[in-house]
This record gives sequence, C-alpha cells and structure tokens, in this order.
Amino acid sequence: MLITGEDTCPYLGLLEDQDTQLTYLSIRHHCFNSKPVQPVNLEHQGFFCMGHSHIACPIYMSPTPKSLPPAYTYQKKRKPIIAALLLTFLLFSAIGLLVLSQWQGGGASAAPTMVTATDTMQFTPSPPAEALITPIDLVAHSSSEPDNGLGSP
Repeated sequence: MLITGEDTCPYLGLLEDQDTQLTYLSIRHHCFNSKPVQPVNLEHQGFFCMGHSHIACPIYMSPTPKSLPPAYTYQKKRKPIIAALLLTFLLFSAIGLLVLSQWQGGGASAAPTMVTATDTMQFTPSPPAEALITPIDLVAHSSSEPDNGLGSP
C-alpha cells in the first residue's frame, strides 16, 4: 500500500522510487534529505517520518542534505553465530598449524641428533618365547616312554 500526504515526511521514500512510501514502518524506507541517501531505522520512522511530527525532525528541518546520525540510520544486525563460527575456525586453524609445524620441524626445543661411525650399538639377544622351558612344561612332558617325535603309537 502506498501513502502520500501532509502527515508523512516528503523526504521518505523507497530507494528504487523516491515518491513511493509504504503505509507501514519498513526497512525499505530511505531518507532523501540525507547525503548519501540512507535507510531510516524503524524507531525514527515511527516517531517522526510516518506522522505529522516529521516537521520537528532535525533532518527535515535541515536546509541542506547531510548524513543521517547513526541513531536514525537502520543498521543491519550482524549474525553472532557467523562471527562465532569464524572465530572457532580461525582458532582451530591456528592450533592445527602449530601442531603441524611442531610435528614436521620437531619443535623449537628439539636439538638435532647426529649419528657417527664411532657410536656403538649394544645388542642383548633374548631367546624366543617358544624356546623358554618352564617347570610346568617339564612335568607335562615327563613320561616313562621317550618321545621319538612321531607322536603316539
């Protein structure tokens, strides 16, 4: 719905059509007595623009266009969830880069190790587990007949 008349501010209009005003408060309304043309917040529209009190509006009374004060300008509200996700992503990226640099570079505190030909390695052989004989194994294998390795007769 469109409205026009003495009860509304003549400088209020739509960005795409300066001469068109909606019958309700809208974020689409802009002030054409501001430089640059700016959207008007709903509170200011309700108090000044959409009624006869527009004649008391400081922007209306200004002889030359000027920038709307921030209190009169419609500001898009930023979505806090997007900011939180962005900060979380940046935090995890920084942690990931730190871990990756420590893993690849060995860290700043790790001293390089050099092996030389004079270094000797000590090797202590240990018998395989199946070669260990326990007293239980001796009792289980003791019988009156010797084991010939062929199994039972």
